[in-house]
Amino acid sequence: MRSILFLTLLSPLLFVQAINGEEKRTFSETVNKFYNEVKPMKSKLDFMLQITKNINEIKKNFEVPVSDFINNEARDECLKTFLYDDIRKFYQENDDLFNKRQTEKVNILNTEFCNALESPNKYENFSESIDAKRVKDTDLKAMQTDFTTLQKKFNSYIDNVYKLKASNKADVGSINSLYNNILKTRNSKTKAIMIKRLETTTDRLVSEQTKLIGNIRNAISILLKYNQQRITWTEFLIKMTDSPKSD
Repeated sequence: MRSILFLTLLSPLLFVQAINGEEKRTFSETVNKFYNEVKPMKSKLDFMLQITKNINEIKKNFEVPVSDFINNEARDECLKTFLYDDIRKFYQENDDLFNKRQTEKVNILNTEFCNALESPNKYENFSESIDAKRVKDTDLKAMQTDFTTLQKKFNSYIDNVYKLKASNKADVGSINSLYNNILKTRNSKTKAIMIKRLETTTDRLVSEQTKLIGNIRNAISILLKYNQQRITWTEFLIKMTDSPKSD
């Protein structure tokens, strides 16, 4: 009985019109309008509002332009003191790769992530009423289960992104300091220890940047799946499809 009442009250609010150029309503606007009209049912559609509770904080993190780069000038001065061309080449290639990917991959992926958060409710010309009897509690539970699966994956990727960004930032700071300190030191033993640390840190930096890029891509993929799933859920509620499951 509660499901029937819920969906009967919901039906007129999901008929989002975009006829003759009328602006389309976002998912948040649609769901919040429903909540304002039907206060006893508040929170029943929270999983359609956003993929995780702290999404605004996450977005702010992704909106910050990448600012961690290897100081090529300090590096080049330092490498002049290195005896072997292959060693100089190792640092030049890895540092240049890191800096290039910061601009051409990480920054661009951050923008793609933020764009994926801006998902409009793309419904047009809906005029049919909901047959509330066909929607069962099990259907609503299935929608929540699908959401929970997506949310867990998304949160895991975001946790990884935070950790890898912090690790990259720390390693960039260490590498830049090492280039300066290696150039200044006159103690050969101390210099050898610093060079070994530089090698280890450079290897880790490039490896973890690759992981960072992969995790941002995975987070974007989950966001796109979530956006599509929200469309599927709404199409099911307005009787465009027979199941709340995606094909």
